[in-house]
Amino acid sequence: MFLGGKLDFLGMLSVILVTIAILTFQLKTYDKNEFKNLYQQLAKPGIAYALLTAFTVAAYTLWGKIAVLSKATYVGTLRQLSLVVGTFLGWKYLEESLPLPKIVSVGMIIIGSGLIAFAK
Repeated sequence: MFLGGKLDFLGMLSVILVTIAILTFQLKTYDKNEFKNLYQQLAKPGIAYALLTAFTVAAYTLWGKIAVLSKATYVGTLRQLSLVVGTFLGWKYLEESLPLPKIVSVGMIIIGSGLIAFAK
């Protein structure tokens, strides 16, 4: 998929789970209007360019260094575990709320990252 690598079913499932979790991480509820607002925010040119720039910088920084060590897709997915740590620290020390979408998203990131251990 990336850099000539191939993903098996569990690898693809891991990447999909973590990607969906990252997108739904910011929702307060699973209300239809929340998803509509998320889509509208992502569709704004400024947000799209910012996301594209961040992805490009991350890609150039990481891919060159990790390509020889592991499958880049898997490493990029595992990197999202930092969101789990950040969520826990925010809840514990900054007393941030943990709405259901955030809890579910954290669970999906953990499950998706855990599945990578079984991917080929």
